[in-house]
Amino acid sequence: MADHVLQVIRERGPVRSADFVRSDGRQGSWWDWKAEKLALETLFWRGDLMIARRERFQRVYDLRERVMPHWEDQHAPPYDEVLSMQVLRAVRALGFAPASWIADYFRTARRPSIAAAFALAAAGRLVTIAVEGFDEPVFMHPAMQPLAEQAAAGALPANRTVLLTPFDPLVWDRRRAQALFDFDYRIECYTPASRRRYGYFVLPILHHDRLVGRLDAKAHRKEGVFEVKALYFEPEVEVSDELVAGLGATLHACAAWHATPEVVVRFAEPAGAAGLIMAASNKTPTSGV
Repeated sequence: MADHVLQVIRERGPVRSADFVRSDGRQGSWWDWKAEKLALETLFWRGDLMIARRERFQRVYDLRERVMPHWEDQHAPPYDEVLSMQVLRAVRALGFAPASWIADYFRTARRPSIAAAFALAAAGRLVTIAVEGFDEPVFMHPAMQPLAEQAAAGALPANRTVLLTPFDPLVWDRRRAQALFDFDYRIECYTPASRRRYGYFVLPILHHDRLVGRLDAKAHRKEGVFEVKALYFEPEVEVSDELVAGLGATLHACAAWHATPEVVVRFAEPAGAAGLIMAASNKTPTSGV
């Protein structure tokens, strides 16, 4: 099958998985891939193919030599150098990180990533710090020290309200989101509908320095409607005027970006919040978000 797929690409040019008709009579799902899709992904991971571009949601595969004609494998830096770079970037992006959090950022191997972090700290390229509530060593990139000092002094006030994607690093590592924000989050689009708790594509809500809730939204572009199917605030969150205004302005901006200017909130928890958020969302904000 891999040989067949490679031959098709050599002769016809870049392909999508959808260019191969499923022949086993089964209905495809997220991970129930047809044989050609498995071959494409295997060849991609092996390096024979690369992703030339995307067409909407679909990858377009092409031969490596056509996507990067000047590449030679000997140009690749040593593995240890790449791992060190990824660990440094991960720690910098995370702000601070116990060793157990680092590997998840770039999905690197856990044990080598931990070993690399300790080696980088010994070499002075990472700083080891003590963080209240953490018994294990915590790493920080030296470039983040001035920001950490400002944060400790209360000189970095958080004043934005934003919707996060399920793939934002703030919530992607569920253990980290739980430890930092006491926020239990998982993406449910891969979960059967009958087992979903919050919705198909739920977006966490970051208000200032807290994850205060989540909402399931859908943009109906033909109708010009941005539908919030359900909105859930965390049980201990007070739905204050400030929170309503911040989230309203954020939804207004998000809906405008989708060219769906009317915001409709179908359900909210606690009860009564839906009308407040909908009214604030359909009002032109007076300040930026």
